[in-house]
Amino acid sequence: MAGLLAARVLSDHFSEVEIIDRDRLPDGPEFRNGVPQSRHAHALLRAGLDVLDRLFPGFSTDLEDAGAVPMEPPRDLPWLNAAGWSGRFGAGMVVLASSRELTECLVRRRLQAIPNVTFRTRSEVIGLIAANGRVSGLSIRARDGSRPDSSQATTLDSDFVVDASGRMSKVSEWLEQIGFERPREVIVNSHLGYASRIYHRPRQFDWKGLLIGATPEVPTGAGVFPLEGDRWMVTLGGYGRANNPPIDEAGYLEFIRNLRTPVLFKALRDAEPIGQIYGYARTENVRRHYELLSRRPDRLVVVGDATCCFNPIYGQGMSVAGLEAVALDDSLTKASGGGLDGVAVSAQRAVASTCNDAWLLATGEDLRFATTEGGRQATGPLARVVQGYVQRVLLRSNQDVVVSRAFTRVVHLLDPPSALFRPALLARVLMGRSSDRGLEPATN
Repeated sequence: MAGLLAARVLSDHFSEVEIIDRDRLPDGPEFRNGVPQSRHAHALLRAGLDVLDRLFPGFSTDLEDAGAVPMEPPRDLPWLNAAGWSGRFGAGMVVLASSRELTECLVRRRLQAIPNVTFRTRSEVIGLIAANGRVSGLSIRARDGSRPDSSQATTLDSDFVVDASGRMSKVSEWLEQIGFERPREVIVNSHLGYASRIYHRPRQFDWKGLLIGATPEVPTGAGVFPLEGDRWMVTLGGYGRANNPPIDEAGYLEFIRNLRTPVLFKALRDAEPIGQIYGYARTENVRRHYELLSRRPDRLVVVGDATCCFNPIYGQGMSVAGLEAVALDDSLTKASGGGLDGVAVSAQRAVASTCNDAWLLATGEDLRFATTEGGRQATGPLARVVQGYVQRVLLRSNQDVVVSRAFTRVVHLLDPPSALFRPALLARVLMGRSSDRGLEPATN
């Protein structure tokens, strides 16, 4: 998604944009090997949906017409958090729930309709080519199913390169190969593991989706997300390797039975599964600080998971990719008519700035769990006070519609986390007093 959205904005600034992808790209919304995490729950946050509508006018209408399910959280998406069940009031925004495959398919179709965008599939980049202090091209080779042969590599000249090759990006290695330095890398890993399965929706409830949050005391949780085709994606998660959910039939159901609420087990009593159970465990937060390099080549920007990837349980990846595309667009627009020199440096800084809030939210939550490795320097006295206040926000958001709407806007990346500390909201959070744990969603 990061590469597709970057290509969309590049198409406004360059006469020709070429997307290089290792996979054979399907015609419809199908699974592909390059996105292994698409077998699990995905969220398109409101900020991400707004960006898609900006880049592809009418996108949300297309997505809903293709079967995406509109939801207004927490009214349609009750959430069991550390303070109890969320209130069933609306937060003033609607999101669309669908499979990752459907969202990506619709974006790809929109791109394929842009005349100056082309796809080079079944190909992979194996290195950067640099000249005069800038990236001037790529070394690529075809992936035809046979053993790759580096001697068959060809050169693709380029005026501007965007790397969106994901968590496994090799750009840091390639920079060393052409005489530059690697970026500083920060890893915060809670060792969260997933297990997911799709079901036919068993019957109609007064909710459309469901979230059972993990806590440091009970580090297991689950989510139910509606998909197109009247289906449910049921994703289980556990922090720490010992708490990762199993992918065998009996173990998967037993994990559900042992969650801190029986609501999901009850809801699945009559549900018919579709296909097998899939596991996933590449969930560490990783940040590569390309924006801080003292020596770096020009004309290269790194976006998406290649520069900053988040624990996917928080559903931020696609939306942050959209915000990064907007930041790239803004940087290129400001440089319009002034040439490309230096644009990549300013664009990389803008991309990094775009990641800050999501990084703070994801790592701040992961650092609450004892199994998390890395990032402990961020848990000093001040950080612990902030975390305590955020837990208070959670409690009040369950009971106060004003606090709920403010918190939801932060979670959906519409407002920065600092919005939770505005004086009017601060007073509502600190002065409210209630021990109400909320009502469990109905399952009959």
